Amino acid sequence: MYRKHLYFDSLERESIVYEAEQRGIAIGEERGIAIGEERGIVIGEQRANITMALRLRQAGMDDSYIHFVTGLSLEDIRNL
Repeated sequence: MYRKHLYFDSLERESIVYEAEQRGIAIGEERGIAIGEERGIVIGEQRANITMALRLRQAGMDDSYIHFVTGLSLEDIRNL
């Protein structure tokens, strides 16, 4: 009788560990997705600013104005 109780406890522990692992994986996936979304937004904003800077430069605007509008550094603007 005692052995059955130990066997049941072992299965129950395995089940608890499995559930905890699954929850940990789900949390990790959610965090990874959130980080990826944030990085994607930042990259998209940077690309939009670069595109705008190029258009402003083509329109004859000076680098200080482009810096003011886009937030890009003067060095980055000069390297476009």
